[in-house]
Amino acid sequence: MRKILICVFSVIFVSGCKSFVATGGIPALQNKSVILTTDEIAKHSSPDDCWIIIGKNVYGVTSFLNEHPGGSFRITPFCGKDATTAFQTQGGRGSHSAEAYKLSNQYLLGEVESTVTVPK
Repeated sequence: MRKILICVFSVIFVSGCKSFVATGGIPALQNKSVILTTDEIAKHSSPDDCWIIIGKNVYGVTSFLNEHPGGSFRITPFCGKDATTAFQTQGGRGSHSAEAYKLSNQYLLGEVESTVTVPK
């Protein structure tokens, strides 16, 4: 019984500590408001932090890069930039499927120039 309690306590306490330490002592649930200007979007220009513009919408695609069927190298040149033409023409090779358009919705941050809340 004692081992079970220690194990449960360790799992709860340690996972809570990781979340607290990873955010510099600030609880992980805090968010910040940002205006999706082109300057703000340009700050997210690396594979580790990738936002792209498609049409008038901004997408946070960092977690999708390694899932992209054509490879992450198809998206990374557009991190922090407008990827509308590249997306609509599949980089000049055709057009994306209806499924790709549906899938993009889960990465939507908001419209360009809108104020949104994002995790810190």
